[in-house]
Amino acid sequence: TIFTIHDVIVFRYPQYWNLTESKSQHLKLVAQQCKAIVTCSECSKRDIVQFLNVPESKVTSIPWGINRDMFKPMYDDEYLHSIGIKGLYYFTSSANHPRKNLSLLLNSYRTYLSMGGCGQLVILNPEEEHLAGVADLISEEKIIVLRKISDRELAVLYTNALCSLMLSSYEGFGLPILESLACGTQVICACNSSLTEAGGDIVDYISEMDDSMIAQKMLGYD
Repeated sequence: TIFTIHDVIVFRYPQYWNLTESKSQHLKLVAQQCKAIVTCSECSKRDIVQFLNVPESKVTSIPWGINRDMFKPMYDDEYLHSIGIKGLYYFTSSANHPRKNLSLLLNSYRTYLSMGGCGQLVILNPEEEHLAGVADLISEEKIIVLRKISDRELAVLYTNALCSLMLSSYEGFGLPILESLACGTQVICACNSSLTEAGGDIVDYISEMDDSMIAQKMLGYD
């Protein structure tokens, strides 16, 4: 049997997945007894070797790709106007888990506005609990919250953004980076885990996860 494993984030952040000792031992046993393992990044490969106690030679990294028939420059002003986008905006499609650091992004956006930034912030699928502190910005339509959009709408949002943002502390791969770049839009990105593999030397990395530094980065795209 050959297993495919996207990542073993459950071992890196067990508090978010209720990883019990019995589950941990079962996953390790499966990995150790299979013939080979395929994963999507060198980062995930290193984690699989470390956390599942398998030899490096047993794990092969084959990077993910995207559907370029779907993710390409795409324009639809009518759709953008219908969801409240009035002009310049930043976009994140990565906001629905604590490791995505949505709170940091929201704080950075407030700092960006205080520095004279004029772009809106569009957030896809955030957890409601993180939005309480920005109710004023949502009511003023400075922040736009979206849920349940189509792939076509996602491509439109990437294409027309000043820049997309990915501030995650950990990713097994980082598909939003490829999606954004395929739509012709630069990415402001955390510099960790597999994100540097997905972004290569193209994306705009953040050396420190600090709200003022992120705000300054954003201002550079206004």
